[in-house]
Amino acid sequence: REDGGDIRCGAMTRHVEIEESPLLREKIVMLCEAASKIGDTQVRNRGTIGGGLVEADPAGDYGPIALALNAKLKCVGPKGGRIIAAKDFFTFAYTTALESDEILTEVIFPLPDKSSAGVYLKLERVAGDFAITSAAVQLGLDKEGACNNIGIGVTGAGAVPQKAETVETLLRGKVITSALIDQAGALIKEGAEPIEDLRGSAPYKKKALSAILRRAIAESVRRVEAKRSS
Repeated sequence: REDGGDIRCGAMTRHVEIEESPLLREKIVMLCEAASKIGDTQVRNRGTIGGGLVEADPAGDYGPIALALNAKLKCVGPKGGRIIAAKDFFTFAYTTALESDEILTEVIFPLPDKSSAGVYLKLERVAGDFAITSAAVQLGLDKEGACNNIGIGVTGAGAVPQKAETVETLLRGKVITSALIDQAGALIKEGAEPIEDLRGSAPYKKKALSAILRRAIAESVRRVEAKRSS
């Protein structure tokens, strides 16, 4: 539901409800894109956004979106409620900042600027699999074409989903050209420390992360420009 300047999703909101939500398709389309790529029909009909976030799988789909949009997570326990910023929520693989007696009750996404656009892209071995790497990008451009707001979250760069602050800093205030996008891809690869697993080696994941991020930035720019011309 929309509440002032936020979208509030209860932790038990199912993936299919997110995927099919007219409100989210209008306001935060990358959430719909992520939900549509999770598992199969059975998983999407039963699984929830809260479960996906609390599981804290390093290759999960909602983590990078929460980071890109600076989401807040509302938690409740015997001592009362508290808010945890997404950037502080993931502490290690499959581990979060929740105490053992706390539960996640709500995810609060600040509404992106109306003139901005976002995208969620992931590389997977087969459709519905966990990501080899993924990128969530939300950005806006001013009248001169310079990036005036930017949020980026990725998986495949380490043991937890990561907010790509160095790349955000690189892009902020600049006109996003192909050369700048290539710089962003190189920068994310430099700082990445992927976990090697059945989905790929560390060198492979670094290259994949660079490629998926470059594609996500370019697609976000295309969507912003399409909004302006519509």
